[in-house]
Amino acid sequence: MAELISPSGTGPGTPGSAPSLWAFSLEVYGKPGVAEACLFLQSRHGADVNLLLWAAFLGARCNHTLTQEERRRAEETVAEWHDEIVRGLRALRTRLKSGPGPAPSPASEKLRSGIKALELEAERLEQEELQKLCLWPDQTGTAELAFANLLMMLPGRASDEDKAAMRAIAEAATLPPSRRPA
Repeated sequence: MAELISPSGTGPGTPGSAPSLWAFSLEVYGKPGVAEACLFLQSRHGADVNLLLWAAFLGARCNHTLTQEERRRAEETVAEWHDEIVRGLRALRTRLKSGPGPAPSPASEKLRSGIKALELEAERLEQEELQKLCLWPDQTGTAELAFANLLMMLPGRASDEDKAAMRAIAEAATLPPSRRPA
């Protein structure tokens, strides 16, 4: 299936047929409350933020209802990379906040910043793999559809707090792109 994806990662078959998951994720994650909601679900359930954003993306930008099989396939596609590379880099970056010596220090902060950049690149690569699973064209979806897809990512175990976090992500996913000063 990878050969059907355009080099820019915009979608299968016809270049530009699907919106960019990475651009969507950067936009949505930067909206008020979304980072906190994603990190809450990551901390509480070990959720992969990239999979959460992918699920919201399918509902908000592809107008697609996620199935159990699609969720399973996406999880299997990125599990090894996420567990070994993304989480490994995150653990290393987090560990440098408090030690071992010579951390924390200005010198180790430079190293920590470099690891943070590598972690972000690893997440981008993970999203490229998820983008390959996006077989639907750009179609305006709804916050309700994005929310339903997010619920699918934590089947049967979403508390009211979890649902509030997912609702914040879903609503941000369907807001118009934020305006940036020129």
